[in-house]
Amino acid sequence: MQTAALLAEIIGAIAVVVSLIYLAVQVRQNSVLLKTDSYGRALDWLSEFQFSLGEDDALNRIFSRGIIDIESLKPRERTRMAWALYHAFGSFEFLFHSSRSGGLPDGIWERWDGTVDWWLSYPGVRTWWHARPAPFSPQFTRYVDAKVAASSAHPAPLGRWEKFVAEGRIDD
Repeated sequence: MQTAALLAEIIGAIAVVVSLIYLAVQVRQNSVLLKTDSYGRALDWLSEFQFSLGEDDALNRIFSRGIIDIESLKPRERTRMAWALYHAFGSFEFLFHSSRSGGLPDGIWERWDGTVDWWLSYPGVRTWWHARPAPFSPQFTRYVDAKVAASSAHPAPLGRWEKFVAEGRIDD
């Protein structure tokens, strides 16, 4: 009788261990799926932003002119540009916080950090950042403020982009 009880306890303990291992595997898989889903949503938002610039000729003209010389825009055009930038920077903010909380795959934020640098290299984007009426999170605001303070108006990638847009080519 004692042997049967002991055997039942051992089997029960093994079942608990197997259940815990199974649960740990499920939690890990769910965590990976959540990271992928979060990143996918942010990419969708940024794709919408890029698509709207590519499809809406008026917005594209406003944006292309405004990022270089925001003062050349009429008030309504500056408003359109501002809302488009809110869309983009809201996505960047989401990616920023996701990276800080471990919600992005390793190394992904590096790409977007460089993208934020690139956008902030435009004088019109920096002007918008300083003028924005609605806040971003304090952590993201400090991050972008530090980038604005460190950015220059025309780094090499910006120059290559401007040449591509103007001439359809780049020279290395």
